[in-house]
Amino acid sequence: MIGKINPAGGSFKSAVEYSIRARDTQERKDNLVVLCSNMGTLNPKEIIEDFQEQVKLNSKVKKPVFHTFLSFHFEFS
Repeated sequence: MIGKINPAGGSFKSAVEYSIRARDTQERKDNLVVLCSNMGTLNPKEIIEDFQEQVKLNSKVKKPVFHTFLSFHFEFS
């Protein structure tokens, strides 16, 4: 398994858009299921606004966006 962590950031726009417009059709469907089941909407603007409201609940948060991914060996995926 290989894990990569991208630097934290402060903008949700690119993270949300990346999740919604995946390259592969099945990957996009999987991403949309995760977003929909966790967010209740597939509208990117509404998802971003919801994230921004949640960040306001904790003044200690400076870089709220965190992106990591795991690549599993092909025999285990």
